[in-house]
Amino acid sequence: MKPVYLPYQAVFNSTMPHLRVAMVQVEPYINMRRLGDEIEIRGPFSQIAEAIQKLTRNSLSVVSIEDVQHGHRLKNGSFVGIMGKFERDEVDLLVSPAIMNEERFILADPSIFEVTSYTLLGWSPRKVVDPFNFASAFTAEVWLSVLLSFLLLSLICWIMDRYLTPWEEGAPTALSEYAWDLFTRFFPQDAPLQDASWFRMCLIGFLIAFSLILMTFLSSALTSSMTIKRNEDFVNSYADVLRFPKVRIYSEKGTIFSQIFLDPHNALFRKLSGRHIPVRGIFKLSSEVSVMVDEIEAKTRVIVGSPDICKSVVIKKRESSGRCPNVMLSTESAGLMLGSLFVSRRLPSATREIINRAILVSLEAFLYRKTMIWSMDEYEKCRLRSRASLETTALSVLDVQGCFVLFAIGVCAATTSLCIEISRKRSCRCA
Repeated sequence: MKPVYLPYQAVFNSTMPHLRVAMVQVEPYINMRRLGDEIEIRGPFSQIAEAIQKLTRNSLSVVSIEDVQHGHRLKNGSFVGIMGKFERDEVDLLVSPAIMNEERFILADPSIFEVTSYTLLGWSPRKVVDPFNFASAFTAEVWLSVLLSFLLLSLICWIMDRYLTPWEEGAPTALSEYAWDLFTRFFPQDAPLQDASWFRMCLIGFLIAFSLILMTFLSSALTSSMTIKRNEDFVNSYADVLRFPKVRIYSEKGTIFSQIFLDPHNALFRKLSGRHIPVRGIFKLSSEVSVMVDEIEAKTRVIVGSPDICKSVVIKKRESSGRCPNVMLSTESAGLMLGSLFVSRRLPSATREIINRAILVSLEAFLYRKTMIWSMDEYEKCRLRSRASLETTALSVLDVQGCFVLFAIGVCAATTSLCIEISRKRSCRCA
């Protein structure tokens, strides 16, 4: 998208219609660069500014590009920051994302361009390969099914031997002996206790039924535990931050993102206020942002911002380091907020109506959203790479190496037992 160029602090004749504009750089919404007597504007807001200029037929003159706060009312009733410029009639428009509140409403009309949320940018959980994770499939239900099947088979064999085989000679075998004999069937042994055909039929029937029962309980659990790796713990909501004592929260100083911690309205944010660190430079994507992302990857920091602001932070790190950072946006937020542009109430109502119509045209023509999507292209590439790395793949040796470890332990134990048995036989011969 081509940039838009606006004159900086230009002097217009009183007969020449013009609007005085204040801008504050907030990535990715608006990016500004001064080129002599002009301001180069890039980003989605450049399309809104151009639409305002064409529909109102007013020339736009940028009168302020200071990195100042949007402002608030002091105890003496006056305003500071951008709102102070509205109060002193120094600007007509604020073409930057802002949040309207009750005290600002007396000076400016909000023109809503977006509904967004308070999102957290935290670290992305890595997949942890546990070589013994297959053992977690043997849940209480699995062991219970084995025990019940074992006891049921023992009881059936005892009943058949005692009551259903009158032709058998000799005293019937006790129930405990059947239980012990069936237990030894799990291990290499000699011939079974009973050599009768009915006993073998019971064993065959047991194996068929037992296999179905066991796999019913074991199959799904075993498949999931071996193919889906365990996630590291991570922050996915504001409440999750409390589970990490070392984690602190970054937010842009003097903005609504800091205000929710400085003036908390519920118990959760009162607890989080001690973790809050207001900083400058997140909106402008200063060089410190790259260091902040490193701290996020180290699991000691999170950043509060709108989803688009958080995405631009990821893009900044991608551009500075040449790699996609291992971070993610939380799926839970602290609520919704309305992003607005401010229009001075000193302007005639007809002019304000045309400005609002120009902003609406830009939104309905998808100029704003399409420009935003294009600017987020690098973030989407990083997200797709991250998603590909988390997809479930075929089992590898690393996923089931616990089975080989247990097999090796069994081989070593069997070899040791064999050596002991051979040694004892040799000693007996010598005796």
